[in-house]
Amino acid sequence: MMKKSKRIWLLACVLGAMGNSIVSAEEATPVYMLDTVNVTAQAYEKKELDTPADVTVVTGQELQASGRENVAQALKYEPGIMVSAMGPHDQSWITGNTSVNLRGITGGTLVMIDGIPVNWNGVSHLDMIPVGAVEKVEVVKGGGAVLYGSSAYGGVINVITRKDGQGSVRLGAGSDGQRVGSVAAGNNKLRVFYSYDRMGDQGAMTAVPSSSMKTVNGKKYKYNTGFGESKKQAMGISYRLTDTLAASYMHTEKKYSIEYYAHQTTEVGKIQHFDYKDKEDFFNLSYDKNNFSSNIFYQERSIDNPDYYVHNKAAREWEISKQRYWGTDLKKRFFIGDDTVLIGALYKRESYVDHNQKFKNSDTGTLRDPVKFGTFVSDNYALYGSYEHDFGHGMTGIASFRWDAYHTERGNFDAFLPQVQINKKLNDKESIYINVGKSFRMPTMRQLYYSSGMLAANPNLNPEYGWNYEAGYKKQIGRGTLKAAVFHVHLNDMISSRKITVDGNTVSQSYNAAEYKNTGVELSYSVQANDQLSWYVGGIFGNPKKKNTAASTWKETYSRWQLSTGAAWKGDKDEVSLSLAWIGDRTSTNSNIQDIGLMLNSTFLYTHHINDAFSVALAVDNIFDRDNLTDGGYYSEGRNYMVTVDYKF
Repeated sequence: MMKKSKRIWLLACVLGAMGNSIVSAEEATPVYMLDTVNVTAQAYEKKELDTPADVTVVTGQELQASGRENVAQALKYEPGIMVSAMGPHDQSWITGNTSVNLRGITGGTLVMIDGIPVNWNGVSHLDMIPVGAVEKVEVVKGGGAVLYGSSAYGGVINVITRKDGQGSVRLGAGSDGQRVGSVAAGNNKLRVFYSYDRMGDQGAMTAVPSSSMKTVNGKKYKYNTGFGESKKQAMGISYRLTDTLAASYMHTEKKYSIEYYAHQTTEVGKIQHFDYKDKEDFFNLSYDKNNFSSNIFYQERSIDNPDYYVHNKAAREWEISKQRYWGTDLKKRFFIGDDTVLIGALYKRESYVDHNQKFKNSDTGTLRDPVKFGTFVSDNYALYGSYEHDFGHGMTGIASFRWDAYHTERGNFDAFLPQVQINKKLNDKESIYINVGKSFRMPTMRQLYYSSGMLAANPNLNPEYGWNYEAGYKKQIGRGTLKAAVFHVHLNDMISSRKITVDGNTVSQSYNAAEYKNTGVELSYSVQANDQLSWYVGGIFGNPKKKNTAASTWKETYSRWQLSTGAAWKGDKDEVSLSLAWIGDRTSTNSNIQDIGLMLNSTFLYTHHINDAFSVALAVDNIFDRDNLTDGGYYSEGRNYMVTVDYKF
């Protein structure tokens, strides 16, 4: 680890000497127009007006204009995309992450980088991808992306990384110990970047003291949870070997600590300390020529988290896990008259290993024997394709399918996913569409095989299945864009949690029993009012419900509504933007917290361009000083600011 960190810092110094900058927003925030091209919805380029799905394209410039440093934080202002974190600076537990929720489905969003899925045991770390490394983000809502397989029943988020040679340097500092820095450089063949994002110690931030107790020197105490210093780093390199062959590599990592403090007992103070290290690596070799494309990929995630009691440091709980994906994805597009045919094939191998030592008695620090699970392997084979037919008079139909086969330690699974889409262009600026498709999600390796003092494995889990129905309308109105969609989703055999007894201890275990449904509508309108002013507004209104067993009653889950709005103004030298996002009352996914009130995210950004190369910006986050912007019963950081200086060449 030390050697890798030195290499990262050496790279940063070399690039810094070259002089560089993250791209600053020189233009007013661009308004999303219906002639925008996306590549995610159908796995090939298609204009938004011709796409029979609800697609949002967020440019790198728009991400920068959000005033935030990573993709998760920036996306939370996009209509219909609900983002919440567990702790400040996206600190979480061993498998936690910043939660990205599409259409009310927790865990139903497939995240990809350059078209390659990157969900780790059901977790995706958009909070670890810096906005400066991103060309654009494409979001396909609903189960419309059957071409991508497991975990896409809420939608797909495809992060497309930058490959250009734009040079940039960014330095910034702010409240709460915030420090950011980034550097990038390259030419038409090579691009390299490095970014650093730090937040200082936040102290105790629990909304209420824990109902459980920890024992110190024979006395029991309630406790509050605190968050220590948090650091994130990312680096990457991309190289175009030829016009058709390119390679890319990205490394991300984050480190933070969690502290437990005796509630209102200063003489005891800190009780327990928890460290977290998460490292991820992504490699991709891509080939694209004559409507044929292929990817050879390798991905790896490693976690290391020691945990100990301050009064008994000799007793140390720890866990080390590693997860790997590698494989290839091939697809070919060809034409039959005015019709388009896509055929693809995928092979992917996943391996997972965990080695841990857990507390037997957390009060005394007594440890269980170390446990090293075997290396569990899963092979995924898939065939997928689509046929797009032109019926004339502006009407097209697309029939798609995907067949997935999984060979696992438990046994073999397969799933066939059909989809039918129809798009009707009413004129050059207006269209309607319908979309019906089946989706599924495989159990994660952790759900199948992981056990600890609090969790029990369940190798008998089955995949989750569901159907998605959607109808939509899109219209260009002058310099504005109106979009509307009505949807219904119904999922069965969802994985839920139950309490069981193992060796006299009560633990949690995943099992198939839950059912989910949601019917709702999404609306958005964006407009470039004039050469200086642009604004947008949008939201989702639904009725998400879940029941944990077939015999239980339906209960509301997550929020029934979300509303986003924002505006940007651009002068000759100055730019100002304001972004707001409300998430309504909801039930937390954390079993310890039942209800969470209205959430209001807010960011203000002011940028002054000194000249064509230099700019200075002030970002104010959480303008209204809300303390409920995180999930799981923890306070978020209050109103905070960041000042950044950018140089580009």
